[in-house]
Amino acid sequence: MSGVASILVTAVFYTKFKRRIIFYCGCLLGSILLLVIAFTMKVFIALVPAEEVLVIQSAEIICRLFGMLGDLLCIATIPYFFHSLVGMDFSKVRKYLYFTTLAIAIAGGFSFLVTGNLLIYTFLVHPILFASIGYCFYIIIKNISVIGDSVIVKSVF
Repeated sequence: MSGVASILVTAVFYTKFKRRIIFYCGCLLGSILLLVIAFTMKVFIALVPAEEVLVIQSAEIICRLFGMLGDLLCIATIPYFFHSLVGMDFSKVRKYLYFTTLAIAIAGGFSFLVTGNLLIYTFLVHPILFASIGYCFYIIIKNISVIGDSVIVKSVF
């Protein structure tokens, strides 16, 4: 409930201010919401009696789909969010690396949907997810002196 409310508030702010960082924040909140739904579904799947095999299998597929969508949305959004936060633009090399890794992550997601093999997805997408989060830490640490109230205020308002 709070995840949906935060996304709705972000959507209202975006329609009022039309800033990129607010849009990216909403997408990031959406990816977190999808991941939370997937983790919550895993807990409830464990509560289903073992006799309900069809229900368990269907719920696991939906759970994995929500997790995959959350991972891919996070990979797609988080670099743009942090670049907007520090006021940086993507260089051509960074855009090329970003779209290449995003294409690899999407290919891993499609391989999971087609084959149902979670191993390929895990070895392709999760390292890219960790690398994108690490890259964002690098961006923040590198630009910590630039980040101030004025940069954040200019990017948000």
